[in-house]
Amino acid sequence: MKLNDEESSVISEFFRLTGDEEAQMRALAGRFALKGVALTKGGNGSSLLLRDEYISQSGNQVQVTDTVGAGDSFAAVLALGLFAGGGSQKDFGLRIECS
Repeated sequence: MKLNDEESSVISEFFRLTGDEEAQMRALAGRFALKGVALTKGGNGSSLLLRDEYISQSGNQVQVTDTVGAGDSFAAVLALGLFAGGGSQKDFGLRIECS
């Protein structure tokens, strides 16, 4: 499942998920038997919970022209990396750079 920070806030409130970001992602994954949860946070980076591994990556400073499609490109690069067998923190960082 891929969420952005605004969607995450709504879902956390709706399902009464508590704790920090990681705890909420783990609770969501457990509740719905998800193998992974990705969270994009705009300029604040992104986080990934994949099986039992939690990874958080800070954002990169870039000149933003248009954010349309940013989440889609993130999801595409993430999916490509996962299908290619990447699942490490290094792989996640590379996906962030590409998106």
